Amino acid sequence: MQLHSTGGVDDGRLLRWTDERGEPLPVSAEPSASVPPAAAGVAYPIALEGVGRVYLWAELTTGRTSTPLEQRFAAHYLRAANALIKRYGARGVAMEAAQAHWQVAQAHQSAQQWQASLAASVLAAEQSVIALARARLQRLNGRLAFLWGVHTADASAAEISLSRLTPPLNCLHSWLTGADTSWERAFGQAQSQRLALSAAVCPSAKGRVAPCEALGEALNTYRGRVRYWTVTTDVQELTVEPQVIDALAELSVAARAADGGIVRALHGRFSWYANCSPYPLLERCVDAGVPFETIQLEWHWYDGTLYDFDELLERFGELGKPIYLLLAPPPTSGWNDFSRATPEAWTEAASVIALSKPFVSALYVPLTAGESWAGALDADGSVGSAWRAIARVVEWNRALLRE
Repeated sequence: MQLHSTGGVDDGRLLRWTDERGEPLPVSAEPSASVPPAAAGVAYPIALEGVGRVYLWAELTTGRTSTPLEQRFAAHYLRAANALIKRYGARGVAMEAAQAHWQVAQAHQSAQQWQASLAASVLAAEQSVIALARARLQRLNGRLAFLWGVHTADASAAEISLSRLTPPLNCLHSWLTGADTSWERAFGQAQSQRLALSAAVCPSAKGRVAPCEALGEALNTYRGRVRYWTVTTDVQELTVEPQVIDALAELSVAARAADGGIVRALHGRFSWYANCSPYPLLERCVDAGVPFETIQLEWHWYDGTLYDFDELLERFGELGKPIYLLLAPPPTSGWNDFSRATPEAWTEAASVIALSKPFVSALYVPLTAGESWAGALDADGSVGSAWRAIARVVEWNRALLRE
């Protein structure tokens, strides 16, 4: 089976094959439009007016082999938008914006203008999940007990900048390597501001479970002060084997023995671009009864549309664990092959979607900007547009709680 394109596919190296759930499959050493036998889905970033250039996804199991990829993508998002509009529009959810994009997509589809149809279809699907998220929160009269945080590996940066982000900042997440005492002052400042403290113990080498000694050192250093501990990171790089599951269970047990009051998390990143997912290992850990309380899920803005983001959260939510979301928002200028129209509005919408999910308990963004993401603070130390977007969502949620 060969994939065909009307011109939107310009770099075969960016093609990603997935299973029927969207889980990444191994990347071939030689990029090719030939579909691997195991593939049931495909992801690729096509530049779209009003959207930008981020990964899109579609199933491969339907349609003729000659159907262009743009048409497949358009059909997927148009079908998703239509289902949401019909189901929730009838229940009073304001779907007018989504409906308008859907009608434009239909018109372009009839004219076989596949890329224009795709752009409108994506916008229709995105507007559908945004409208649904807002409606859910409005009907709940807002959401209580949610953590809005930043994460950083730089203790001095955290110490200097924490006061600039409150409110709505109520949580600080740090990346540690064992007994890192450089965080003493930053943690003290965070406690004086009544912020929740979270920390991750990074593994000494990629693809390995963090050593119990490193975790023990960190817990001993900050016992009683840090409540949320990520006992190991980047589980998407671990093999799904019994010895790995046993090692994670041993690590979690050791963490609880060192400090009985902590909440234990496992961290993993889902990415079509990086071709990785923590889902298979996390699913096995849940089935095997590995003792941990929450999933720390990392997701970057270019790894899908807001509709895909919504679907991803729902799928991870089915594992039955609360989710702490590490969200990398889009920078204003984009990054490499990727871009996003209206980055600040994107961050606001993504925050609303996360807040609307009862199983999502926290949302963290990077404290400072990087090459491929926006931070809570700009390079000059001022509050960045991403954090301003989050602050608007928090204020809107507070207004709902007061109603």
